[in-house]
Amino acid sequence: MNLDGFEKVASEEYQKVNRFLLKLCGDSELAADLTQETFLRAAKSWKSFQGKCSAATWLCSISRHVWADWCKKPPPVPVEANDTIDTVANPEREVEEKEQRFQVYAWLHMLPETEKEVFMLRTFSDLSHQDIGQLFGKSPEWSRTVYYRAKQAIVKMAEKEKKRG
Repeated sequence: MNLDGFEKVASEEYQKVNRFLLKLCGDSELAADLTQETFLRAAKSWKSFQGKCSAATWLCSISRHVWADWCKKPPPVPVEANDTIDTVANPEREVEEKEQRFQVYAWLHMLPETEKEVFMLRTFSDLSHQDIGQLFGKSPEWSRTVYYRAKQAIVKMAEKEKKRG
């Protein structure tokens, strides 16, 4: 397997892919595992990378597939409460942040698939509109427009929720 240049790309893009997956799953250990799986798959298909988009775009595309595959798996068997001791520095804050993250993800999943993906790539992975456009075979302007629509839809959902609560 010829991996010329892959190590350099992997070291440069590792944190970006990990941050993207962390935003998707909200669990640092799971994000680390999914990041490793992303780079394993990327290494296996490195020779097919043609450079039509940036390496970060290509890796985020792979990571989206890794995340989707993980979501399709059955949930793990829960551990008994007395099997482990969970030490959390500030459990109330952690619960609140998790609930907020969950709410944003719930709103995201109410968006059309394309808007959801563009929003997540731009927000969680810090991809440029140029890279997102390339990923979808569209222009950067298309990406800006789709991102704006997604953001506006989420803002409206948040405002509705605020009025209810």
